[in-house]
Parts: sequence; C-alpha cells; structure tokens
Amino acid sequence: MSENFVSHTLKNGQELIIKKAQLSDAIKIVEYINDIGGESDNLSFGKNEGFSYEQTLNYLKNLTSSEISTYNIGLIDGQIVSICDLHASPRKRLRHVAGTAITVRKEFWNLGIATIMIREIIKFAKDTNVIEIVSLQVRMDNAAAIYLYKKLGFETTGINKKHMKIDGVYYDLVCMDLHLKK
Repeated sequence: MSENFVSHTLKNGQELIIKKAQLSDAIKIVEYINDIGGESDNLSFGKNEGFSYEQTLNYLKNLTSSEISTYNIGLIDGQIVSICDLHASPRKRLRHVAGTAITVRKEFWNLGIATIMIREIIKFAKDTNVIEIVSLQVRMDNAAAIYLYKKLGFETTGINKKHMKIDGVYYDLVCMDLHLKK
C-alpha cells in the first residue's frame, strides 16, 4: 500500500479508500468497533465491548510504529466500513508469523470489501520480507468467511474447541494460515 491510501471500486460502484490508521482516527475507530460488535456474532466481541479510547490509542501507537504490523481502515464517503489489522511479534523467534483480523460493517457485506482488505494485508506482509505466515481464527459455522480465506490461499491448520461462548453456547474456531513462502 502506498504511503497515504489505495482506492478500489466496489461491485456496487462505490469507492473504497484503504489507508493505514493514524492516531487521529482513534475516536472514529472506537465508535466503529463499539457499533459493529452488535451487528454479528462472528466477532470476538459484542456491542460496546471494544477497547476504550486510551486502549485504542496505545494499540494504534504500537502498530503504527512497527514496520511489520499495520492497522488499515476502509472508508466509503469518509465513514469507516472495515478494519483489517496485521500484528506481528517484535520477538525474533515469533516475528515471521503475523495474526490478522477483519471486520466489515454489515450494510456493506457482499461487496468484496473483505477480499480487498485482506489482499492489502497480504501484500503488506509480503513487502515486509519478514512475515512468512499470516494466521487467523474464524468461527467454524461462518462458511462465507472460511470460503473467502480458502479462496485467498489460507489453509486449515486446526480447530480450537469451545473457544467462543455466546449466551451460554460454545463455538469452535477454525485456525487458518497463509504461507507466503512455499
């Protein structure tokens, strides 16, 4: 991704702008996270269960100061509609593996945003020349997300039993990795 942003035209003709989050985006990020938590049970958090402003600011400081991590936001008409981060450990023994997570505002599902956002993260990971594996977890019953990740080259590496609990019901998580060096 360029220094400032990249632009993509979506299936519906709208323009998606992807940029690396700045500290000045923290308030909008907190509002977005607190809101989307109530849109889907596929996320690891519910409505208003996101980080505080201070926690978000610290998280952004860590990611934006790292050359092997990033926090990208997707914008349509200035509104955050997606967030996708890539977080790698600064420890030498672990820094070749980076975790990723993505959210997309529900009203913008099925427009290709998740595919675009993850491809940008994969490109970033490859450009680091450090990250060799991109890793994620997804609810086992989230067929659409699993299909997307497989389409992008992720492979199932295992299952974490009962790793999510919503209203007393347990859900298994599928662990998936994308190996950048084959």
